[in-house]
This record gives sequence, structure tokens and C-alpha cells, in this order.
Amino acid sequence: MSGITWGMSRGGRKQESGVNMVAVDSHAYASRLRSWHPAEKAGLALATMFIALAAGSSLTEVTIAVLMLVMTVGLAGIPPGFYLRLLALPAVFVLVGAASAGLSVTGPGPGAGADFLVAVSLGNITTGFTAAGLSLATGLLLRSLAAVTCLYFLALTTPMVDVIWLLRRLRVPALLTELLELTYRYIFVLADLASQVRTAQSCRQGYASWSNSCRSLGGLINAVFRKAGWYSRQLAVALAARGYQGQLAVMEAEHGRCPTRAAWLAGLEAGLLVLAWLDRGHYLG
Repeated sequence: MSGITWGMSRGGRKQESGVNMVAVDSHAYASRLRSWHPAEKAGLALATMFIALAAGSSLTEVTIAVLMLVMTVGLAGIPPGFYLRLLALPAVFVLVGAASAGLSVTGPGPGAGADFLVAVSLGNITTGFTAAGLSLATGLLLRSLAAVTCLYFLALTTPMVDVIWLLRRLRVPALLTELLELTYRYIFVLADLASQVRTAQSCRQGYASWSNSCRSLGGLINAVFRKAGWYSRQLAVALAARGYQGQLAVMEAEHGRCPTRAAWLAGLEAGLLVLAWLDRGHYLG
């Protein structure tokens, strides 16, 4: 396997925890699309994301968002509730960003605010949405959500070890892939450490009041940073003892290719391109 499968239980499924990234990794290992070639899933996600960002077609963006949702929840078997909770995280930022981009502000003057569909006036200043601003905000919202669903398809169906394997096959410099691998590893190590420290503090009423919470949070951050330094030193010693020569040697799994599936995915991308072209040319009304 390309890398180390950290935190796996005997059943082959990662232990769930309150850390979102751990849950994402767990679902990626348990996904029904786990056996698909990593290049197929990455190619599908990235090509579809490119179409969503470049098409400039609301119909295409909605189609992509629905398609990725169906493939992630329906084909991959990701629980709908978990997927929607995960989608709610970026949706808040997308909504705020889209609303800010579409907002218009005008000052005093003849005809000021006449073009607003929805507006609020404060003295001589009028703030609101025009038809053009609303169209811009809607376009940004749909484009962003379509891109997010593409990213979630890849994240929820492809474990990080497969992503790293693919990067190595693409001849990405070993330094970058190893930094990615070690960073990924220590996210889980430090998250587990932080969880243990917080549990110990909670058992001692460390979060019973505001002052205790502030003091406990400072202690938690201090403990995590000190332990991170200790872990890094131990890792350097362990690598040196094993003859580290600048590259981590790991076992790699062979991923089988399916020409039929690859052709089907290519046809799907071609269909999305045709849909975007027809919609941009207003052939669909």
C-alpha cells in the first residue's frame, strides 16, 4: 500500500471520532468505490470541477452538483446525513461570499436605488441587490457548490494513501509527497493527543467556568506543541536508525484498471461539455 494506513481498526474501518477529518477518512476507506483506480476518481473529480468553474452555465453547475451528490451518496454509499453536515461547513462561507459579491451600494443622487430589487436605505446610502448583482451572486453560489461537491467526491471515496500513490505515479517530487504523508499522519496523532488532554482536563473540572476554560485551553495548546516537538525528534531518530536516505520506502498496492469504466467516465465528461456548450449557446432555451 502506498503509505501507512494509520488508525485502522481490525475490521478495516477507521474508528469514528468527533474530528471531522477522521470521519472523512473512515468513510473513504469504507466507500463502495474504494476499489476504483485512484486515477479514475481523481480524473473524474478534477475534470468535472474544471467544467463547473469554466462553463459559466447555471444548468451545467446544478447538473454537476446533483451528479456528484448522487455518485457520492448513492454509488459510494456515504450516509446522506453525514454528507449534508459536511456540506454545511463550506456552504456558510459560500453564501456569505456570494452575497457580498452581489451586494451593491449607492450614494445620494438622482435615480439612486431605482434599479434595486431588494434594498435597505440608511440616510443617503442605499444597499441592496440589483438584477445584475443577484445574477452574479447566484452564479458564484452554484459554481462554488458544484466545485465543492466534486472535491467531496474525491475526499470521501479515495483514502489519502491512494492519493499519495497517485502523486508518486505522476512523478511529483518525493519531498512533497513525503511532507504530505507525514503531515497527514500527525494530524491524527496530534488530534488524538488533544482529545486525551481535553478529556483529562474535563475530568478535573477544567472547563467548569470561563476562567478555568481559558486556563485549560492554554495548557492544552502548550501540551500539544511540546508533544509535537517530542514526536518530531523521535521520528528523526527512528528514521536515522533505519538508514533513511531521503525517501520513505513503503509497499505499494497494485490498482487494477477497468477500460469500460474509464470509457463510461470519459463519456460522462463529454456529455457535461456538450450540455455546457448548448446552455451557453442558449440552444436549451
